[in-house]
Amino acid sequence: LKHVALWMAAASLLLVPWALYAKRATGHYLLSSTNAGPVLFIGLGNLPGNKWGIVPEDGAPVMTALIQERFGARRSSLLYDTDRFLRGEFLRRVLEDPREYLRKVMYAFESMVVGGVYGGEFFERPECRPVCFIKYLRMRERLLSNPVAFFATNRLQGVRIPLQSASGFMGRWTVFSSFVLLPVVVVLAWRQKSLLLMLVVGAILYQAAINVLAYNMASYTANMYFFHLTNLSVGAIWLWQCLVDQRRVKAE
Repeated sequence: LKHVALWMAAASLLLVPWALYAKRATGHYLLSSTNAGPVLFIGLGNLPGNKWGIVPEDGAPVMTALIQERFGARRSSLLYDTDRFLRGEFLRRVLEDPREYLRKVMYAFESMVVGGVYGGEFFERPECRPVCFIKYLRMRERLLSNPVAFFATNRLQGVRIPLQSASGFMGRWTVFSSFVLLPVVVVLAWRQKSLLLMLVVGAILYQAAINVLAYNMASYTANMYFFHLTNLSVGAIWLWQCLVDQRRVKAE
């Protein structure tokens, strides 16, 4: 506990320069950014076809219209006053229809568990911007339709396509397996009184709560990729040991 308290004190001390900057920029001492409101608001758009008509994009038309109506002009959603305003609008919608918000939470949870992490973009090249992803999709279609002919003319490009697919699969498999084994690691952390495992589980649950309750995006889950790998390894080793012990008992 002493070490944890020291770490928290050091982290808080390092935020002092940010708080001073925020005071100069917004007139308020802040330990966080001013984008929580926009993120919460457009996070309601994680649910397709939601009753609010919100889309999960930074320039969501509903959000832009609300800001213009409230402040009388088009303003950035990242200002202190617009951030506070959007926080209130988010809360008002949730309280008005908790059932719709629950549907959003359930959908975001499912998307987070099976969506994996942001795995990079092997197809991004300066010469194809800003339509690199579209070009990648077309090349993938050509590869799947005739692999031999495609690799004969696009050897280097052809390698990037399976690498991109493998990266996405690896991320989805790791995150999904980690969430499946998370209850096991929770029990292990409790039984062993392991502070390390408790921190791993706590970090995963904290980020998962942000994704589910606020805004779900694969790049947010990527923040916890190392923790998911650790959780997955611990859970897998425990299951393997249980299997070995079971076989040993049967052999005896």
